[in-house]
Amino acid sequence: MRRVKRNCTNAEGGKCLGRSNHLLNKVRSSHLLNKVRSSHLLNKVRSRKRSVASTTTNDTLIDVGWGSYWMGLITIGTPGQTFDVDIDTGSSDLWIPGVQCGTPCGANHTFNSSLSSTYTALNKPFSIQYGDGSNVAGIFGNDTVCIGGICIANQTFAIATSANGMSTQVNDGLLGMGYQNIATGGEMPVVWSMYLAGQLSLPIFAFWVAPVSTGSDTGELILGGYDTTKYTGYFAYASVTTKCYWEFIADSVTLTIGSTTTTIATSINAMLDTGTTLGMIASSAYANEIYSMIGATYNAAIGWYTINCHTQPLTAFPNITVTIGGVPFTLTPPMYLRIVGNPNNYYCLCLLSTGDFYDANRQPIWILGDFFMRRFYSVFDM
Repeated sequence: MRRVKRNCTNAEGGKCLGRSNHLLNKVRSSHLLNKVRSSHLLNKVRSRKRSVASTTTNDTLIDVGWGSYWMGLITIGTPGQTFDVDIDTGSSDLWIPGVQCGTPCGANHTFNSSLSSTYTALNKPFSIQYGDGSNVAGIFGNDTVCIGGICIANQTFAIATSANGMSTQVNDGLLGMGYQNIATGGEMPVVWSMYLAGQLSLPIFAFWVAPVSTGSDTGELILGGYDTTKYTGYFAYASVTTKCYWEFIADSVTLTIGSTTTTIATSINAMLDTGTTLGMIASSAYANEIYSMIGATYNAAIGWYTINCHTQPLTAFPNITVTIGGVPFTLTPPMYLRIVGNPNNYYCLCLLSTGDFYDANRQPIWILGDFFMRRFYSVFDM
């Protein structure tokens, strides 16, 4: 499944802008992203420093479906019940399937609240719909949530009792890592609860997924720190502009073939999102220009833009560069094209898509998803 986001609204359905006036207090506010085995790093967000306990934890990730989404392990309740959840920086709710929602939720594990001595029912309804048309509904409750070795008591989360479009998923639910402003019930997201409770050494979390070239589907989520062995180079910074999604201003998007570079857009709103499968989603005007330049056409039978890469080498296609904080992050053709078929008859899927998504200010926003992020090491500083 290709996952995409909702537009950015708060729990009451309004814009998030009014809740973000503390942005003026931030110091070097941005996210942090690092090229894997390369020389550039991108994006760090720092708003306020805080004295916290010295705690860091790792959670092993599985790259599901070669980049469809990233899945990690959590426990909920006392004793802990284990769940494999989709780790999603583009939403803020934690939800897991209840015993009433096994098959519809596509779940291997379901939460039984009667087996947890620390569970408290809130009798508050929950529902959320994603941009791919899937949705879940249920109720909110409080319980102890653990990621790696860090646990937070009385964490609000949702128990799904019904779902649509989720039956084929291998994950048991979803862990949102976005801002509280887009939490469906206005609840504090788990990682923020851990930070505010003094559970993290640093107010950051970091993602790494093994490069495609390794053939591995493993990855790593670190809370409270980052792994210096997983990248080379230096950090580049870009300020978070609106505390709904992890949104920032990218300097430009360019396409380069040989010595010719064409600028597609400048000063664009963009977000990093582990919950979006594709490498990049742009508004239709920009996407159509990119498709035209790389020769991609829409294949209605499969629902993807495709390219005839059988009769010409991948090197004939342009590099796509997103410049952030003055640092270029380049996707070469093998990074945004996926070969499908057999050696005698194949074509390429284009991992760039079109979609008109908007931020809290109703401005078009580009989404940089899994196929973009897996090429880089990313750190989010709260």
